[in-house]
Amino acid sequence: GAGGVTIAEALHAAAEAHAAHGALQDCLRATEEALDLYIGLKDKRMEARELLFMAAWNLESRRPEAAVADAEDAMEIFRDLQSPHEAEACDILAGALLVAGA
Repeated sequence: GAGGVTIAEALHAAAEAHAAHGALQDCLRATEEALDLYIGLKDKRMEARELLFMAAWNLESRRPEAAVADAEDAMEIFRDLQSPHEAEACDILAGALLVAGA
């Protein structure tokens, strides 16, 4: 319920703080935990948002294959939700594919 959402939001905030300090492994770990909570809560919009952040941070961590997978998953969810964020996911996916050499 609401407690899970609060924890997931706190984990996301922690992830952003880690990213700001260049601690990308800690950032990705916190984002993964938030993602798992949103999946458990069946909150597709927030699940896709976390996937999008993971894609961007995986790209920054020079892990383009992981970024491609996360961006594809986010794009699919945003498409299902008819969300304007689908374009953002598409941009990150394109960047990740470029770096991956696909």
